Amino acid sequence: MVRTFLKVYLELGSYFLFLQEQIKDIIIIEEALEMHTKSLDIKTRILDGDSHLDVATSYHSVATIYQEQGRYEEELEMHTGSLDIMTRILGGDSHSAPARSRLKEQYR
Repeated sequence: MVRTFLKVYLELGSYFLFLQEQIKDIIIIEEALEMHTKSLDIKTRILDGDSHLDVATSYHSVATIYQEQGRYEEELEMHTGSLDIMTRILGGDSHSAPARSRLKEQYR
């Protein structure tokens, strides 16, 4: 009986350590989202709106975090924004067509 209790306590201890690590990951992701969102806001103001590749990179960074959180509609919006900026700055749809196709396929 004592061994059974010890086994249960060890399993509970392992489970709580696992939960602690998961909570740390969630907090880190939330902090990363906050920092990248602030960065996007600052870059948008300083770099004249959405006409700079650094703004596109920030959109992509925020999209990646949204994907990690399972916030797929917001992720799609950010990836599309990033792609639109890159297409406008770098020119032509020939570079963006494969990426747009992958985005459409991913979110069907």
